[in-house]
Amino acid sequence: EKKFGRSTKPLEDKREQFQVESYLQHQGEKFTHRFDANSLIVLSDAIDLYEYRHEPKADTDYLITSFVSDWIYPSHLSAELASLIGVNAVHHDLPSPLGHDSFLLDDVHQAPLVTEFFGVLPRE
Repeated sequence: EKKFGRSTKPLEDKREQFQVESYLQHQGEKFTHRFDANSLIVLSDAIDLYEYRHEPKADTDYLITSFVSDWIYPSHLSAELASLIGVNAVHHDLPSPLGHDSFLLDDVHQAPLVTEFFGVLPRE
């Protein structure tokens, strides 16, 4: 409601289109140029199937990011996961009004954290 409401815009064929439809079409078009479809399927399956099991000898570091406006993967679940993992996990709850789309669209907050976590030098 806050982002789009029931606002519409006229299309060339005189049909009205909801602003949210326009947004989804635009983001979908951009998405197809930024991501390989098969990679998205693998990533989505990995997220859906992931189940943390505490392994005392695991020598792995975890970076967990969440977005305050994401209702699909709410921040409190990411915080709980980080708490279960313990000292090897760091959780960042990032500000973004973009909801679940934040993980795809908000590289301003997320990219520096990922870059630092993996020790990658930023591109110039």
